[in-house]
Amino acid sequence: MLVAEDIAENEIRRFFVVDASLHLGSVRAGTTIRTFDPARALTYFGTLENQLIDYASRLSESFQYIPRRAYNYLKRPPILSDLFQSTLGDSEPSWLIDQFLACPLISVGRTPLPKAEQMKNTKSIQEWSMGPPYSPRLYYVQDMRHGRRTRSGWGCIMKADDLGQRMEESNLSDLDGYVQMGYPVFVEMDTPDDLDHVLKWLIARKEAGHKRPSLLLDPRAHKDWGAEITRLVDIPRSRVLTSGATISSLSTLVRHLKKTSKEADWSSRLVFATRYPETQIGDGISETLSYLLSRNLAASPQELQRVLGGNILSMMPLRPSFLSYADNDSAVVAEEYLGKISLNEIARILRLVVARRLQSVASVDYMVRDDGGVVQLDGALITLATPSMHSATSMAIILERNGSLKLTGWKREFTDTLRTRNSDAFSTLARSIAMSDGLKLSTLAHMMRFDQAVMNCLQVKNPQEILSALHFQVDIADYEQGAILVSPDDMRALNVGEGDHLLVLDTATTRWWIGRAVMDKEHPRKRIGISSQDAMLGGFVEATTVDLAKSEGKTINLTETVFAFDNADGPPNGETFASLHLRTDTVRRMLHKRLVGKGMKIHIGNGGREICLTFARSSPRLDSNQIGRMNGTSIRFQPSQSLREFNVIISVSSDQNMRIRDITLKSKYSIQSRLEPLIERVPELGAFLSGLGDTITRAELAALFSLLVVSTIADNRTGGRLGIVTVTVPPQKFSVQKRGVVQSFVEFREDLSSEEVLISIVYSILDTLRQSVQPVNKADGYRAVAEMLEDFGPERPTLVMILGSDVDDDHGRPFLQAISENERYQFDFMGLGMTFDEKKALQVFDGIVGKIYPITSFSARAFDDYLLGAIDYVAPIVEESESKGNQSHQKPRRV
Repeated sequence: MLVAEDIAENEIRRFFVVDASLHLGSVRAGTTIRTFDPARALTYFGTLENQLIDYASRLSESFQYIPRRAYNYLKRPPILSDLFQSTLGDSEPSWLIDQFLACPLISVGRTPLPKAEQMKNTKSIQEWSMGPPYSPRLYYVQDMRHGRRTRSGWGCIMKADDLGQRMEESNLSDLDGYVQMGYPVFVEMDTPDDLDHVLKWLIARKEAGHKRPSLLLDPRAHKDWGAEITRLVDIPRSRVLTSGATISSLSTLVRHLKKTSKEADWSSRLVFATRYPETQIGDGISETLSYLLSRNLAASPQELQRVLGGNILSMMPLRPSFLSYADNDSAVVAEEYLGKISLNEIARILRLVVARRLQSVASVDYMVRDDGGVVQLDGALITLATPSMHSATSMAIILERNGSLKLTGWKREFTDTLRTRNSDAFSTLARSIAMSDGLKLSTLAHMMRFDQAVMNCLQVKNPQEILSALHFQVDIADYEQGAILVSPDDMRALNVGEGDHLLVLDTATTRWWIGRAVMDKEHPRKRIGISSQDAMLGGFVEATTVDLAKSEGKTINLTETVFAFDNADGPPNGETFASLHLRTDTVRRMLHKRLVGKGMKIHIGNGGREICLTFARSSPRLDSNQIGRMNGTSIRFQPSQSLREFNVIISVSSDQNMRIRDITLKSKYSIQSRLEPLIERVPELGAFLSGLGDTITRAELAALFSLLVVSTIADNRTGGRLGIVTVTVPPQKFSVQKRGVVQSFVEFREDLSSEEVLISIVYSILDTLRQSVQPVNKADGYRAVAEMLEDFGPERPTLVMILGSDVDDDHGRPFLQAISENERYQFDFMGLGMTFDEKKALQVFDGIVGKIYPITSFSARAFDDYLLGAIDYVAPIVEESESKGNQSHQKPRRV
């Protein structure tokens, strides 16, 4: 949710945000494949949230609603976030945008993808939108573009020129169905000329006496329309998407709507959308959101909510109209203490249902009132479908202010009464049915009866399979590692055989563990036994309450595994890095032959301080339902900061002063060990490191620094970029050739996995040692950095690290000015050697966002503290704030 401070009313507002245009799939270019999947999209929108907060911190006087960092309970919508986690999803996703209307990626720009890729993307998006873990947040849209026909969805999408052509009878029938029900009909318009196709189609329908459709018009680039953009909202019952918009086009639309319609009606005609991954066609998403939140627009909270999500929700069906349902007469009311824990109990039941592949959460649907101006978050309709999608069931949840919860299955009264997402009618009916037909339960003694009632609402055919897996307690002793001891009765109830893999789910913390089921005739029922080491690794303590599920996924032998590590109480620092580094071999032995899966966390004791390892990636890649075995696997650990999405620019001077030997080198062997993965690829690097003494040259320090940066980010597979500049005459940018095109930067996702690219980077850095003999123009180095910053753009933050022994105080000013005009960057100057003039540097870099670091000695610990802290600053995680006063983004650190 978008959490913002309403300056006029001096209160915090929460806006439920729906992106009406998300395009997902893979794109192949030669041998390179780029996948735009839900995980990547959520990562992108997490970065976008930081960008929006950056704008607000710099231009707060322009905002009526200032975006704030917030506690999780504020930024996560109730019910949806609980059930999203119950599907074994990532426990830390972005919640800036809560739900998405998604369709397959079928083109790049105006260039269609090959048919095979289009079909593959269609299959992928259907799986993502109807199965775990992303189905609660994705609404699937039927694709009719260019005559295509995919499975029915929550609406349909087509090209404008499709309307001027003869449609297949099946598509025409589906389109008429959406129109008759008033469901969304998206129309993509590549050029202003496409409006003719839309108008001719509407005129033909009117002359034939057909119902007018609810159109969502998506002009590819608003700027191409100029003032003619207003013609789109002159069409009755049409709405315009904000994807591809500019501030100018939005202002034009709003002025026109306010002039030609009722004052409050303007907000009902705009719908927020991003058209991810093509997000830069207009002014950008952050700019669009900034305008909507601005004093200039001065929208009321209800008007803003309509644009951000209420309009599109009000057009959609109550539940998936393309599934087959049976009525459900079950209901239950959880009151008093039981009510306070009942939503968590429903989530843990759903987690087991999903893990057993009995059902998946097909959708979580909120109701609206005030024509979409309010999204009612204290109630929702939950729809679950079988894996085959042949049958589905729905249940209504109402959260009351006194802590009680009302749950009822979908009865005929819902069908007879509800036609739209009217929150008042929905809540009244759900409360009435639950109170008249449901069990009234209030104490922990009623927990089993509550669980049974939930199973009845879910219409699970064999509820005992789930009920028997709930509420086990953990016994910890010197059992066999990797084993989970279970009583014979529980083995039979769980339908688990000796040697089957069992998932141990701690819903309270979202932790989970996996082990091999072992029958123990002496073990009591409803208790499991795990070894002391497994308990430590899994984060369990004696008598922890857990749920069990048989793993249905395939087990894959892994050849490579990467874990991100954190302190238990936050991001790691140099001390954490050093501690884990000393214990790397021990930890690897502990993990040998262990089973892992996506999102799994492993806990390592550290002399009273705990280190948390989170599974990041592997080779082969694991899907969400697969288990990997680390048997003879290469296991690596990287600080969590190094795997975030950001850009890096390293600029190294090669002037003759870099040959001066005045840097004290500490912890040489720690540095050498840290660089071991690169030494294995480039033996010359080992020779270079072995030849270093206690005092090294500035050029050697710059090489060590650069190599450690590369080693730290080598496992990053986000969309970030790495630029390396050697300041010679002229400056040299490290380049890679891809598909016949020379690219002056390295892409994390595609290039860092290439042995050839990594080896080339290492050799390039070592080559700077031989170039440190000539006078250079430092201004050329600033110019190269300014060019890279412009090329990288503000989509993600950029950490710039300049290494040199002196600064330019004259010729470089225009380029430093250009650098200062960029957004979302951090410019850190490493002043090398005893003669570095820090006072002069402060004057030269005045106004630049960054810091100056005089360096006369160097150690691995100091490097780690610097780099991890710098990444924390430039690419902070979106996390809970400690107070309202601490919710604004950090102010830029001016030099």
